[in-house]
Amino acid sequence: MSSIIELAPPTTRTTVIVGLKIRYDYREGTGKPIVFLHATGFNKAVWYEVVKHLENPVYLFDTPGHGQSEHPNDEFQWDRTAHWLAEIIDTLGIKNALGVGHSMGGQLMLSIAHDHPAAFDQLLLLDPVVLHENALQFLQSMTDHPVARRRNEWESSEELNEVFSGKAPFISWDQQVLIDYCNQALKPVAKDSGYSLACTPSLEACVYRNLGSDLLLDKIRDINTSTQIIRARAKRKDDHPLSFEFSPTRDDLVELLPNATDEQLTDWNHFFPMEKPEWLARRIKELLGSH
Repeated sequence: MSSIIELAPPTTRTTVIVGLKIRYDYREGTGKPIVFLHATGFNKAVWYEVVKHLENPVYLFDTPGHGQSEHPNDEFQWDRTAHWLAEIIDTLGIKNALGVGHSMGGQLMLSIAHDHPAAFDQLLLLDPVVLHENALQFLQSMTDHPVARRRNEWESSEELNEVFSGKAPFISWDQQVLIDYCNQALKPVAKDSGYSLACTPSLEACVYRNLGSDLLLDKIRDINTSTQIIRARAKRKDDHPLSFEFSPTRDDLVELLPNATDEQLTDWNHFFPMEKPEWLARRIKELLGSH
């Protein structure tokens, strides 16, 4: 029996922060509102296959520089981005919501929860990029991250989907999730000149290069929001340091947060939210029901 909720699909809206147009999808519903933040390089559309199983009001944000949201340049600053999103959430009057964040979105959720504690009374962090010092130092030492060399000329979202569906890490994604992502992953370069990635390769590389700060760890220790962490499988000896096959999350994050639980998935990789959207929707329902 299908668990799809017969509600109208989310509609795209625009808000402005420091002169930048930020796009988000909103859908009315019943119960606690849920805010979703995606991973580096992606967009709000990766959540469509999740929210169609939920009856709650939902807010799906394109992080600045991703999807249809603007960014002033190719210099990504984590604290500034979290501040912008927190201001938008506050302006929209979102309170006592469930915040769901994957990877980059998970770390941003923590910063927002610290700076605007009224916004969330629950957090679900899916493999948040809160790293151990050695992993941070490795990323910050890279002057040429591989994502900076990502192909950036495309004829259409259909071509993007065709190419991505046959290569890692996208090959294991839910097919519709990948289609949804690709449909919002490009922006026109010029009239009749094709498309480029909405999140530019240089901005994506900067996200990784600027990852992490002592300030974040100081914030974490003061976050009393009820938090559930779900991590991908543990790193193995033969895993490449930049592989997405294992969890990047520091294994002691649950101990740093005052009110958190932790679960590690045995065999799933970092992109499990895109591979198992219906499973994730069930976990969200369980979390809401337990609070």
